[in-house]
Amino acid sequence: MPTYTEAVQIARGDKMPSSIPNSTKASIYGLYKVSTVGPTPQGSPPGWLDVAGKLKWDGWVQAGDDGKKTKEAAQEEYIELICSLSNTPNEPAPPVAEEKASPLRRLSRALSKDDKPGRPNLTLPKESAAAAPTPPTSPLQRLSRALSGGDGERSPASGNVVRRNFSGGVENLNNINPQQLLDDLRYLNALSSNLAGYRNPQIKIVGPSWAKGTTTLPDIGHEVIQFWTMRLLGTEYIEWFSLPDHFVDAMGACMVVFIVLHPKRFMILRRLMIIFAALNLLRSFTVIITSLPDASPECAKQFTEKGKGGYKDQGLEEALSKSLKRAFLLVIQPGAHITCGDMVFSGHTCFITLAMNVFMTYCRGLRWDKTCVLIRAVVLLAWACGVVAIVGTKLHYTLDVFLAIFLTCSVWRAYHHAIEFERLKGQYTVLKWLESEVIIDIDADAFERFNKKNM
Repeated sequence: MPTYTEAVQIARGDKMPSSIPNSTKASIYGLYKVSTVGPTPQGSPPGWLDVAGKLKWDGWVQAGDDGKKTKEAAQEEYIELICSLSNTPNEPAPPVAEEKASPLRRLSRALSKDDKPGRPNLTLPKESAAAAPTPPTSPLQRLSRALSGGDGERSPASGNVVRRNFSGGVENLNNINPQQLLDDLRYLNALSSNLAGYRNPQIKIVGPSWAKGTTTLPDIGHEVIQFWTMRLLGTEYIEWFSLPDHFVDAMGACMVVFIVLHPKRFMILRRLMIIFAALNLLRSFTVIITSLPDASPECAKQFTEKGKGGYKDQGLEEALSKSLKRAFLLVIQPGAHITCGDMVFSGHTCFITLAMNVFMTYCRGLRWDKTCVLIRAVVLLAWACGVVAIVGTKLHYTLDVFLAIFLTCSVWRAYHHAIEFERLKGQYTVLKWLESEVIIDIDADAFERFNKKNM
């Protein structure tokens, strides 16, 4: 029977099968952790979005048997499990004859051996090196090392099998929660939107004659909507100012229900969060860099009704202080607070376009594919009506809407194209982490079970 160290080397070699269930991989990881660290995991459990970390944590807890299992017992189980997977004979290995070597080589070997009394061990075992705690670093340093591939867990516990699925940046990025990242960038976007209101100017066009006296920029979309609303409603625009918010709420709710019911829910949710976070980061720059006169009649009242627009004359320090507080309220209750001046890149259009892309991309290949055709058609119609509502209520200029559609679809397609290339996934640790094989395996199993169940 091989020793524990030899079993670790077998796990790191090529004798292990290429396909092993996730539960077995978690058992290998857990038994190694019990053997080297202890029966009880250290720290707090991973979040529910960190699927890989959750599997490893559960494997460690189960292998530790509620803190009762000893390291010796865990090593024995580890050896038996590795032998059964690699088809290694579970019997004593024949003695190996001592080869002849030079005096210098024999001295070097003697100094490195730790099984003879009185002989100093001048080498650090790989297990100890892997289990040694890393020095504390700042969050920025941890992120930098994670992106560069450093400080990765090179544990021989996982061997060649578990490491392929449980490494690749997952350990380095455990502290980066997609939900937390999205919330932080949503706050940054809300802050920029609030600050844009302080820079939002009022204009009065003096020429050409057909636009003379107006206070908003000429917009073909607004003019087309006005042509129809004058004939159908008798108004210059759609006066239901909250209509775009209702489209956002309705499409958002349908998207959440669809993701929860979808067998690949974890994968979709992680991708959606990281793409939405990237778009929030992009929008936080576009809304503040160039200030345009607001197209919304509701925001125009700030200049026509006494006292409403006085806040725009406040100093930078006071504006920043109030925006920091108001941005938090805007993140908590987006529809309850109106922001003016954040014209370039429509946030409403961005969200409903994301929801539309979720249905267009993932409502395919299911057993109820015929129903998906109808669902996609309804979602596409709802998205188009939402776009018309955003332009028709003059919440945004048509250019803002087109930019939001183009950028949202471009980022969505770019990400989904990037994950199809293994070379790109191997080059960028963030992609490795987001597209972890553990999550892909779990979603693939769920997807297969879902289709079989609905046959």
